[in-house]
Amino acid sequence: MKTKTIQYAGMLESYKLIYDSAKHLTTLNSGLIVVLASFSHNFLDRLAGVSLILMFVAFGCFIWSLFQATAALLIVSHSMWPEDVPSEQGARLFRLMLWAFMLFGLGIILLIVSTALSLLS
Repeated sequence: MKTKTIQYAGMLESYKLIYDSAKHLTTLNSGLIVVLASFSHNFLDRLAGVSLILMFVAFGCFIWSLFQATAALLIVSHSMWPEDVPSEQGARLFRLMLWAFMLFGLGIILLIVSTALSLLS
């Protein structure tokens, strides 16, 4: 009985961590999308060619990462108890968050490269 309680506490803490991570990632993605969309009129005319394509791909990465993190939030919030989530769904949750973080990082890298290319040209 005590082992099951310890396992449940560990699973509950991991789901709390996933939920908080997804929540922060959705906030960061939403903020970046709003800030980039607000200030894009200032620098969009200076972007051309590869840097413009990279900027749009970065926007796509942020939007897709936002969808991934939101899906992870929905999975976690709709499971009443962590043991209700089968291991397949737990693996899906892990993959969603992994892709969300990787897409967010890729979007940041593409944004930096796009900015550097536009400044150098």
